[in-house]
Amino acid sequence: MKIEVKALIKKYDNSFELNIPHLLFEEGEIVGLVGNNGVGKTTFLKLILDLIELTYGSILINNFDVREKYEWKKYLGAFLSSDYLIDFLSFKEYVDFIGASYSFSKERINENLEIFESFIEDQSKGKLIRELSAGNKQKVGIIGALIVEPRLLIFDEPHSNLDPKSQIILKNLLIELNKRKNTTMIVSSHNLNFVSEICDRIILLEDGKIKEDIKTNSGTLKKLENYFQNQIKECC
Repeated sequence: MKIEVKALIKKYDNSFELNIPHLLFEEGEIVGLVGNNGVGKTTFLKLILDLIELTYGSILINNFDVREKYEWKKYLGAFLSSDYLIDFLSFKEYVDFIGASYSFSKERINENLEIFESFIEDQSKGKLIRELSAGNKQKVGIIGALIVEPRLLIFDEPHSNLDPKSQIILKNLLIELNKRKNTTMIVSSHNLNFVSEICDRIILLEDGKIKEDIKTNSGTLKKLENYFQNQIKECC
Protein backbone atom coordinates (compact mmCIF):
# COMPACT_ATOMS: atom_id res chain seq x y z
CA MET A 1 0.00 0.00 0.00
CA LYS A 2 1.21 3.49 -0.85
CA ILE A 3 1.20 6.30 1.73
CA GLU A 4 1.53 9.99 0.92
CA VAL A 5 1.88 12.74 3.49
CA LYS A 6 0.98 16.28 2.43
CA ALA A 7 1.67 19.48 4.41
CA LEU A 8 1.38 17.62 7.74
CA ILE A 9 1.39 19.71 10.89
CA LYS A 10 0.54 18.47 14.38
CA LYS A 11 0.71 20.92 17.27
CA TYR A 12 0.56 20.20 20.99
CA ASP A 13 -0.23 23.25 23.13
CA ASN A 14 2.33 25.31 21.19
CA SER A 15 5.16 23.35 22.85
CA PHE A 16 5.79 20.74 20.13
CA GLU A 17 5.14 20.71 16.42
CA LEU A 18 5.51 17.87 13.95
CA ASN A 19 6.03 19.42 10.52
CA ILE A 20 6.39 17.23 7.41
CA PRO A 21 5.76 19.11 4.13
CA HIS A 22 5.75 16.00 1.94
CA LEU A 23 6.65 12.32 2.29
CA LEU A 24 5.93 9.30 0.12
CA PHE A 25 6.10 5.62 1.06
CA GLU A 26 5.98 3.38 -1.99
CA GLU A 27 4.15 0.06 -1.97
CA GLY A 28 6.37 -2.73 -0.63
CA GLU A 29 8.94 -0.41 0.96
CA ILE A 30 10.32 -1.11 4.42
CA VAL A 31 10.98 2.25 6.04
CA GLY A 32 12.63 2.88 9.40
CA LEU A 33 11.94 5.86 11.65
CA VAL A 34 14.81 6.85 13.93
CA GLY A 35 15.52 9.74 16.26
CA ASN A 36 15.81 10.60 19.91
CA ASN A 37 12.88 10.41 22.31
CA GLY A 38 10.35 13.19 21.84
CA VAL A 39 11.08 14.04 18.20
CA GLY A 40 7.68 12.89 16.94
CA LYS A 41 8.08 9.27 15.82
CA THR A 42 5.13 7.85 17.77
CA THR A 43 3.02 10.92 17.01
CA PHE A 44 3.65 10.36 13.30
CA LEU A 45 2.62 6.71 13.50
CA LYS A 46 -0.56 7.58 15.40
CA LEU A 47 -1.44 10.15 12.74
CA ILE A 48 -1.03 7.56 9.98
CA LEU A 49 -3.27 5.20 11.94
CA ASP A 50 -5.86 7.96 12.44
CA LEU A 51 -5.62 7.58 16.22
CA ILE A 52 -5.08 11.31 16.77
CA GLU A 53 -6.18 14.35 14.77
CA LEU A 54 -4.01 16.36 12.43
CA THR A 55 -3.75 20.08 13.03
CA TYR A 56 -3.28 20.64 9.32
CA GLY A 57 -2.59 18.66 6.14
CA SER A 58 -3.52 15.18 5.01
CA ILE A 59 -2.35 11.58 4.96
CA LEU A 60 -3.40 9.44 2.01
CA ILE A 61 -3.31 5.65 1.82
CA ASN A 62 -3.74 4.42 -1.75
CA ASN A 63 -4.85 7.98 -2.64
CA PHE A 64 -7.65 8.11 -0.04
CA ASP A 65 -7.58 10.35 3.04
CA VAL A 66 -7.27 8.16 6.17
CA ARG A 67 -9.90 10.32 7.90
CA GLU A 68 -12.51 9.84 5.20
CA LYS A 69 -12.11 6.28 3.90
CA TYR A 70 -11.60 3.18 6.06
CA GLU A 71 -11.06 0.46 3.48
CA TRP A 72 -7.31 0.50 4.22
CA LYS A 73 -7.88 -0.71 7.78
CA LYS A 74 -8.84 -4.16 6.47
CA TYR A 75 -5.25 -4.56 5.24
CA LEU A 76 -3.53 -3.11 8.29
CA GLY A 77 -1.42 -4.73 10.97
CA ALA A 78 -0.12 -2.48 13.76
CA PHE A 79 1.33 -2.63 17.23
CA LEU A 80 2.44 0.46 19.15
CA SER A 81 2.65 -0.75 22.76
CA SER A 82 1.27 -3.28 25.22
CA ASP A 83 -1.23 -0.62 26.35
CA TYR A 84 -3.27 -1.58 23.28
CA LEU A 85 -3.56 -5.26 24.26
CA ILE A 86 -6.72 -6.73 25.80
CA ASP A 87 -5.05 -7.99 28.94
CA PHE A 88 -7.93 -10.06 30.37
CA LEU A 89 -7.70 -12.43 27.38
CA SER A 90 -5.28 -15.29 26.93
CA PHE A 91 -2.84 -15.32 24.01
CA LYS A 92 -5.08 -17.62 21.94
CA GLU A 93 -8.25 -15.70 22.79
CA TYR A 94 -6.51 -12.51 21.72
CA VAL A 95 -5.30 -13.78 18.33
CA ASP A 96 -8.71 -15.40 17.69
CA PHE A 97 -10.34 -12.04 18.44
CA ILE A 98 -7.94 -10.25 16.07
CA GLY A 99 -8.57 -12.86 13.40
CA ALA A 100 -12.34 -12.57 13.74
CA SER A 101 -12.04 -8.78 13.41
CA TYR A 102 -10.50 -9.40 9.99
CA SER A 103 -13.03 -12.13 9.10
CA PHE A 104 -10.36 -14.85 9.39
CA SER A 105 -11.65 -18.28 10.36
CA LYS A 106 -10.20 -20.02 13.42
CA GLU A 107 -8.79 -22.62 11.06
CA ARG A 108 -6.88 -19.98 9.14
CA ILE A 109 -5.62 -18.37 12.34
CA ASN A 110 -4.42 -21.75 13.64
CA GLU A 111 -2.64 -22.36 10.35
CA ASN A 112 -0.98 -18.94 10.44
CA LEU A 113 0.07 -19.46 14.07
CA GLU A 114 2.42 -22.25 13.03
CA ILE A 115 5.10 -19.82 11.85
CA PHE A 116 5.25 -18.27 15.33
CA GLU A 117 5.97 -21.52 17.21
CA SER A 118 9.59 -20.54 17.86
CA PHE A 119 8.71 -16.95 18.74
CA ILE A 120 6.53 -17.40 21.84
CA GLU A 121 6.98 -20.03 24.52
CA ASP A 122 4.31 -22.68 25.12
CA GLN A 123 4.03 -21.81 28.81
CA SER A 124 2.95 -18.28 27.87
CA LYS A 125 0.07 -19.37 25.66
CA GLY A 126 -2.24 -20.50 28.46
CA LYS A 127 -1.81 -17.41 30.63
CA LEU A 128 -3.83 -14.23 30.61
CA ILE A 129 -1.96 -11.44 28.85
CA ARG A 130 -1.79 -9.44 32.09
CA GLU A 131 0.15 -12.32 33.68
CA LEU A 132 2.86 -12.32 31.02
CA SER A 133 6.31 -10.74 31.21
CA ALA A 134 6.91 -7.49 29.33
CA GLY A 135 8.76 -9.40 26.62
CA ASN A 136 5.96 -11.90 26.09
CA LYS A 137 3.35 -9.14 26.02
CA GLN A 138 5.42 -7.58 23.26
CA LYS A 139 5.41 -10.87 21.36
CA VAL A 140 1.62 -11.18 21.66
CA GLY A 141 1.18 -7.72 20.17
CA ILE A 142 3.61 -8.45 17.34
CA ILE A 143 1.90 -11.75 16.51
CA GLY A 144 -1.50 -10.06 16.56
CA ALA A 145 -0.27 -7.59 13.94
CA LEU A 146 1.44 -10.18 11.73
CA ILE A 147 -1.07 -13.01 11.86
CA VAL A 148 -3.53 -11.22 9.56
CA GLU A 149 -0.87 -11.06 6.80
CA PRO A 150 -1.19 -7.28 6.41
CA ARG A 151 -0.36 -5.28 3.32
CA LEU A 152 0.50 -2.33 5.59
CA LEU A 153 2.42 -2.94 8.82
CA ILE A 154 3.24 -0.31 11.43
CA PHE A 155 5.42 -1.02 14.46
CA ASP A 156 6.64 1.30 17.22
CA GLU A 157 9.78 -0.03 18.92
CA PRO A 158 9.08 -3.71 18.21
CA HIS A 159 12.39 -4.75 19.82
CA SER A 160 11.37 -3.36 23.20
CA ASN A 161 11.88 -6.09 25.84
CA LEU A 162 12.76 -8.76 23.24
CA ASP A 163 15.72 -11.06 23.85
CA PRO A 164 18.38 -11.45 21.09
CA LYS A 165 16.90 -14.71 19.76
CA SER A 166 13.45 -13.17 19.45
CA GLN A 167 14.89 -10.12 17.69
CA ILE A 168 16.44 -12.36 15.05
CA ILE A 169 13.19 -14.30 14.60
CA LEU A 170 11.27 -11.03 14.24
CA LYS A 171 13.68 -9.79 11.57
CA ASN A 172 13.18 -12.98 9.58
CA LEU A 173 9.39 -12.81 9.98
CA LEU A 174 9.31 -9.27 8.59
CA ILE A 175 11.55 -10.09 5.65
CA GLU A 176 9.42 -13.11 4.78
CA LEU A 177 6.13 -11.17 5.04
CA ASN A 178 7.50 -8.40 2.84
CA LYS A 179 8.59 -10.89 0.19
CA ARG A 180 5.35 -12.88 0.28
CA LYS A 181 2.79 -10.05 0.45
CA ASN A 182 4.79 -7.03 -0.78
CA THR A 183 3.83 -5.45 2.53
CA THR A 184 4.62 -1.80 3.09
CA MET A 185 6.26 -1.47 6.51
CA ILE A 186 6.98 1.52 8.73
CA VAL A 187 9.03 0.64 11.79
CA SER A 188 10.11 3.09 14.47
CA SER A 189 13.15 1.76 16.30
CA HIS A 190 16.15 2.76 18.40
CA ASN A 191 17.95 -0.32 17.08
CA LEU A 192 20.18 1.21 14.41
CA ASN A 193 21.62 -2.15 13.36
CA PHE A 194 18.15 -3.52 12.69
CA VAL A 195 16.87 -0.61 10.61
CA SER A 196 20.12 -0.41 8.65
CA GLU A 197 19.91 -4.10 7.84
CA ILE A 198 16.23 -4.58 7.04
CA CYS A 199 14.97 -1.20 5.75
CA ASP A 200 15.02 0.17 2.21
CA ARG A 201 14.95 3.71 3.59
CA ILE A 202 15.54 5.36 6.93
CA ILE A 203 13.91 8.63 7.96
CA LEU A 204 15.72 10.53 10.68
CA LEU A 205 13.53 12.91 12.68
CA GLU A 206 14.89 15.83 14.65
CA ASP A 207 12.72 18.35 16.53
CA GLY A 208 9.60 17.31 14.66
CA LYS A 209 11.13 17.64 11.20
CA ILE A 210 12.82 15.30 8.73
CA LYS A 211 16.56 15.70 9.15
CA GLU A 212 17.54 12.94 6.70
CA ASP A 213 15.74 10.61 4.29
CA ILE A 214 18.35 7.94 3.54
CA LYS A 215 18.35 5.10 1.04
CA THR A 216 20.12 2.34 2.94
CA ASN A 217 23.50 1.07 1.79
CA SER A 218 26.67 -0.33 3.36
CA GLY A 219 27.49 3.04 4.93
CA THR A 220 24.09 3.81 6.45
CA LEU A 221 24.79 2.43 9.92
CA LYS A 222 28.02 4.42 10.23
CA LYS A 223 26.24 7.59 9.08
CA LEU A 224 23.55 7.17 11.74
CA GLU A 225 26.09 6.37 14.44
CA ASN A 226 28.07 9.50 13.54
CA TYR A 227 24.93 11.62 13.77
CA PHE A 228 24.14 10.50 17.30
CA GLN A 229 27.82 10.58 18.32
CA ASN A 230 28.02 14.22 17.22
CA GLN A 231 24.98 15.01 19.36
CA ILE A 232 26.86 13.65 22.39
CA LYS A 233 29.84 15.89 21.59
CA GLU A 234 27.62 18.94 21.19
CA CYS A 235 25.85 18.54 24.51
CA CYS A 236 28.77 17.34 26.69
